[in-house]
Amino acid sequence: MIQEKSSIFKSISWILILFLLFSSSNALELNDLSVSSTHTEVSKSFSINKVEDYTYILSYNRYGTLNETIVANIYLNGQMIAMHGEGSQRNDFSKDITNILKDGENSLKIVSEIPPAYTVSFKMRDIQISEPTPIINLPISPNVDFLAFILCLIFLMKKKW
Repeated sequence: MIQEKSSIFKSISWILILFLLFSSSNALELNDLSVSSTHTEVSKSFSINKVEDYTYILSYNRYGTLNETIVANIYLNGQMIAMHGEGSQRNDFSKDITNILKDGENSLKIVSEIPPAYTVSFKMRDIQISEPTPIINLPISPNVDFLAFILCLIFLMKKKW
């Protein structure tokens, strides 16, 4: 009987620990956006469930052949968050967008004044916004995560592992 209780206790503990492990953060994938002489303005709408007291980071790989006189301005919800130019570039970019991001619908836009005769372009690749969502969408809320953590502590203290 005691052996059976110990086995049940271990099983419950492992389940609670798994709940905690699978409730980590993730990123919202927005794919790519690019501008050229034929498409000087592009935008992408997306929706996000913003969580209070969480820091949201926009990150992407910028790639392009803009020169010193032609720039690409990046806007989130109408507010400029970055300006890129000055020749060929291929590097990562990230910015804290917590105060600009809205709960619900948002819009990310690239605007550039590339003349029609130019062959320059600018591309944002692998656009991501970090957000607190589980890796595996388990039917649990953050409150259950906290409860699982507390129960794990109680079980561990009783068992003195």
